Amino acid sequence: MNLKYYFSYHRYFPAVVFFLLIVLLLPCLSFGQEYLWPTTASKLITSSFGEFRPRHYHAAIDIKTWNRSGYPVMAIDDGYILRARVSAFGYGKAIYLKLKDGNTVVYAHLSKFWPELENYLDQQRSKNKEYRIDQQFTSQQFPVERGQIIGYSGKTGIGYPHLHFEIRDPQNQPVNPLQYYQAIFKDQTAPRLFQLAFFPMDYRSLINKHSDTVFFEMGGGNQFRLADTLFFTGKIGLALKSYDQAGGVSNEFSFYRAEMRIDDSLVYSVRYDRFSYEQSEKVELDKNFALWRQGRGIFHNFFIHPENNLPHYDNGLPESGIINHRELTEGIHHLSVKIFDYSNNSASFETYFRSGSLPGLNYDLFRWIEDELFIRLFTGEKLDRITVQQRNQTGSWTDVPFRQDLVELEHDNIFYYTFALAPAHSSEVNMLKIEGMKGSEIPSFPLFLNSAEKRTVSDSLPVFETTGYTIMNNWLELAFRLHHPRPITLLSELNKQVPEIFWFPVDEEIFQINIPIRTYLNHREVLERVFNLQLENLYYVDRDHQGKIVSSDQLFSAVFPPMALYEDAGILINSIDSFEKHPLPKKSKAAAKIYDLQPFTQAVDGGVWISLTLPSENSLSRGIGLYYWDPKKGWQFIPAKFDSAARSFKTRVTSLEKFTLIQDTIPPTILPAQSLNLASVQGQNSLVKFFIKDELSGIQTESLIQIYLDSQWQLFEYDPEEDFITLEIPSGITQPATLQISAEDNVGNRTMKVFRIN
Repeated sequence: MNLKYYFSYHRYFPAVVFFLLIVLLLPCLSFGQEYLWPTTASKLITSSFGEFRPRHYHAAIDIKTWNRSGYPVMAIDDGYILRARVSAFGYGKAIYLKLKDGNTVVYAHLSKFWPELENYLDQQRSKNKEYRIDQQFTSQQFPVERGQIIGYSGKTGIGYPHLHFEIRDPQNQPVNPLQYYQAIFKDQTAPRLFQLAFFPMDYRSLINKHSDTVFFEMGGGNQFRLADTLFFTGKIGLALKSYDQAGGVSNEFSFYRAEMRIDDSLVYSVRYDRFSYEQSEKVELDKNFALWRQGRGIFHNFFIHPENNLPHYDNGLPESGIINHRELTEGIHHLSVKIFDYSNNSASFETYFRSGSLPGLNYDLFRWIEDELFIRLFTGEKLDRITVQQRNQTGSWTDVPFRQDLVELEHDNIFYYTFALAPAHSSEVNMLKIEGMKGSEIPSFPLFLNSAEKRTVSDSLPVFETTGYTIMNNWLELAFRLHHPRPITLLSELNKQVPEIFWFPVDEEIFQINIPIRTYLNHREVLERVFNLQLENLYYVDRDHQGKIVSSDQLFSAVFPPMALYEDAGILINSIDSFEKHPLPKKSKAAAKIYDLQPFTQAVDGGVWISLTLPSENSLSRGIGLYYWDPKKGWQFIPAKFDSAARSFKTRVTSLEKFTLIQDTIPPTILPAQSLNLASVQGQNSLVKFFIKDELSGIQTESLIQIYLDSQWQLFEYDPEEDFITLEIPSGITQPATLQISAEDNVGNRTMKVFRIN
């Protein structure tokens, strides 16, 4: 070997390796440190990327502008203006900046553009006599350089001033902007935990022997341990309500990534780096839509719905994260969840739960012999222990010892347990609660028995006394009292007629039956006779096929195209005659009943087409529109197409609501916010302001407002949040001048006012 070349090679080897690593890794390195921060307003954020919004994700970060407008907004790198939009709604005034690396930056809610672009767009708007514009540009028209001021922060299209700052990759998918500013964005505040929810995922799933959602307050800290050991049977979902904060601001936003483990095995992992606009509406699967609709706030689902194909999850398999006792060994398991913000600050909680199937208890012997009560139980699973308690006069439960040793027999996989007791026996104290235990961790359902040998049942009471029902996604929950000396035997007989029903005791008086909606409808005659329940307007909607439901008076219908929902569901439609609980606005009239689509917690995928027909006796015509009920805002207008021949309103909706028709005959009001005397407006580019407001149907497009100065169309600015317009009075106007303003609401009521400037 030539030692000269050997030593020369080893001398330069580290440098060669370093060079090769740089070349190989350069495409993978973030270009974030090369991007300029987009505004001088602050380096604080008030909303994070990937937050929940109704029907979509927040595709940006919001940058704090201290509740003020007018901060410079800069190009974060060289590029050109690809697109500019002006609207009074949505993004307001927005710039789409195409960068040299292929990414696109969106700056939204601006108060104005830089002068050259502002003037160009105003000229085009005036030429077209339209408020709204959405203009595309070539790379030669408006090139910009890094650091160039391209606009000013504002609040157009939204209620409070801030800068919506969005970055899209070359495929037009929004990406988390913080990845480009890791050196700038520093945060040492950990996320906070507020509320934990566990809930059943199907009709045979229970938490602590009940089908109710269970909530736990977590206190708002970043560490939490649940002391209770819950019992899960079936499929159980977990959702978490938490907030993150950064930089000392009070705004609350969502976490960046999270993971869940069962017995140290990673079962769920999520990270918000990017998504597709086409998938954005599936945020209602990522977050818990039902809890949000119930007014409980935003909970994150720590499982993957079968229809959720969002890109956030490391393991995107359907139902990942669902706690399924059939996939776990029976007994105690450890559950832990950890959430992180973008700076890797974390919050976590842990708990233990028991998992397994609950044995049911029945009996075929219940007899007093002198002062001893003999009972024989039978069940499909072997029990290791049986306990009996008696309710005393104070209402608490006390143990009842066995008089004789328990005898166990097994026949055809049925286990029989015979024992004798000597419980207290009186007309006031006679309720027994019997429970079995499988191993040391798995309890049975309780069996409640009246220790009186013969139970007196009033002939005036129905055998099944229904006390309430709830429609879940695709099953029905019925609560009832059972007035019968052998309730378990009666329920077992009912189970033979309708095998899919799942029944269990809630307490010593109340039983519950969970029934798939399809099963209920297939056995409707039997079940409605047994439970004395009439659900004539309950329908089953199959996700894969079109379904139509119609109100009993035939005036309201809802068509569910294929894929309208995320899963098969039971849908109930009720009509409500009275507006007492849903009051009409002043000076308006109801033109139809209220039609209520339930459950309102059902998430909608592709949309539902509803149609509401004017009753034949209703001669109302002018000013009628379709509305839905918002519990916070009251009746809200919905744009709909009116078929004059059918006298019906039709539209597509993306949530199940209460709907009605309302007549609105009151036009918008127009009031000057200042004096229009010459002295107050003379001079160059004087601004005048008018309040324009409609109390009911509203003004949903800028084109419904028109302004003319001496017969010339005028450009104006409209703030629908604050209900005002502003316009410039050009210098040198002829005196006196005539200013004509008209405004039309969404159902055709129109106001026109003429003002003199002299």
